[in-house]
Amino acid sequence: MTPSEVLRDLSKKVGPSNAKALVASLYGDIAHFISLRYIRADELEDIFHITTRLLKGEPLQYVVGYCEFMSLRFKVTPSVLIPRPETEVLVEIVLKRASPDDIYFDLGTGSGAIAVSLSYYGRMFGYAVDISSSALEVARENAIINGVFEKIEFIHADSLTPLMVPEINERVTLIVSNPPYIPSPMLEELPQAVKHEPRMALDGGPDGLLHYKRIFGEFRDLIRGKRIFLEFAPYEAVHLEELLQKADVEKYEFLKGLDGEVRYLEVHA
Repeated sequence: MTPSEVLRDLSKKVGPSNAKALVASLYGDIAHFISLRYIRADELEDIFHITTRLLKGEPLQYVVGYCEFMSLRFKVTPSVLIPRPETEVLVEIVLKRASPDDIYFDLGTGSGAIAVSLSYYGRMFGYAVDISSSALEVARENAIINGVFEKIEFIHADSLTPLMVPEINERVTLIVSNPPYIPSPMLEELPQAVKHEPRMALDGGPDGLLHYKRIFGEFRDLIRGKRIFLEFAPYEAVHLEELLQKADVEKYEFLKGLDGEVRYLEVHA
């Protein structure tokens, strides 16, 4: 088959944009692919394989092995949540309100998208923390890919427990997180592609607020004096404010996303 025939066939099966992304993942770019005289049988087999994965509902980012976030390239695997555009806004908020002297604590780093972006654009040092060792491996690779490995210390730990170490707590000025916030009962209703992502990166407990309750309840004393930037589901705003009031947090600000919905929170703990 010629490249044009392959691309036309792929476009019918998975759509033009997905077809171009699949080809680019195998050949580097579309121009190189189109310049070929014909596609060998073994190459067609590779194309068929990744197309089948996509048709079975696997996210495009997992199929091609990478995604773009904050104009940076990130490796993604089924061990990590695929970074969303909404989280880019969270990073932009932090960058506008922080300085290179701040030291961040990225809670639930996953692919390292937040940590790498803050260190790359904000020139900040920070801690990238995750309970998943396989996620941390991906985050480390992404820090290397984007040239900020020396600015980030990776810690395998649960939630904010590293702040129990005095040396770390004294250094950290910012806590940044996009924690799992989907209520457990809603997980089965998610689109098929999202179900391929790690459950622990999605599951926010019975009411979706499990991790926020830990931050402002279980770890209340550890976060005093720090600024906290969080992403959350818009429908959780009222309950989240109740949590803040219960924790005697007086200074906080809810911020809207590009869609006009309240989706972010800055807290002075």
